[in-house]
Amino acid sequence: MRIIAGDGIVVADPVRIIILDAESRLIARGPKTWLLSLVCDAPLRCHGYDHSSGEIIEPDPMTFGQKGSHVPPFSERDNLWDIEDGEATWGVKVRPASWVEWLLAEWSQWRGTSLLAYGLFVSLGLIAGFSSVGLHNPKPTLSGKLLWLAEMLLRLCGLGIALVAMSLALVIGGARPTVMFGVILVAYVAPWGAWLLLRRRSKTSVVAA
Repeated sequence: MRIIAGDGIVVADPVRIIILDAESRLIARGPKTWLLSLVCDAPLRCHGYDHSSGEIIEPDPMTFGQKGSHVPPFSERDNLWDIEDGEATWGVKVRPASWVEWLLAEWSQWRGTSLLAYGLFVSLGLIAGFSSVGLHNPKPTLSGKLLWLAEMLLRLCGLGIALVAMSLALVIGGARPTVMFGVILVAYVAPWGAWLLLRRRSKTSVVAA
């Protein structure tokens, strides 16, 4: 069982699961989707998980194809077009995932995410957090209002950069939504927690004085 990717050109590559026999011939092909994981709970007992629909794609030996086309090594990407193209599926069953299957599949995404991607998501969350924490009203003076306006523009730029980068990561980079939004949310909350802690300490100092 393997995951084969098409060519998304300007968006994330479409993917689908295929199953090969011992001679590397195609005997099953799953539906085309955008985000897949292979999950194995025992040797030679694996299934696919579609993160976009929350469905399990598992082998159905009763409907395996016979004498399918030979699948070249995945390094020969140019020769895989006929195998990946089209909407026909066979040799698999699709069903809703149980919560245990969902948990295992999502955990596989967290384990498979690179440290570089984690660093990017943390950075985006911090940028969004610092861009929205500590909002205040402008001072009544002209200089105070101008400074407040400049601050708001900087905040909006920060939020805009974070949103654009998140969209590009999802559409073009094929980022895992659960991982990306989970990490960004934690990083986004961090500046708020630090700000609230500083405010509490400041109020405590004033009362003590």
